[in-house]
Amino acid sequence: ITPFDTLEEAIALANDSDFGLAASVLSSDNKKLFEVANRVHAGTLWVNVRCVRAPSPFCFWRANSAAQRRC
Repeated sequence: ITPFDTLEEAIALANDSDFGLAASVLSSDNKKLFEVANRVHAGTLWVNVRCVRAPSPFCFWRANSAAQRRC
């Protein structure tokens, strides 16, 4: 978990990765929750759920060459 001060900083931190495989967005504020979910670039995104260990039918983003071959 990485601390942040603003919503913009949180989104920038989430997207500052060469991999972007998966992310979780947790909030009780549905408006902010879906704003962030729509702006985070990840292959799998959980909304108000922590990471689940299950195979994903979705493609992943960025530099993960093994996942890109699955797409």
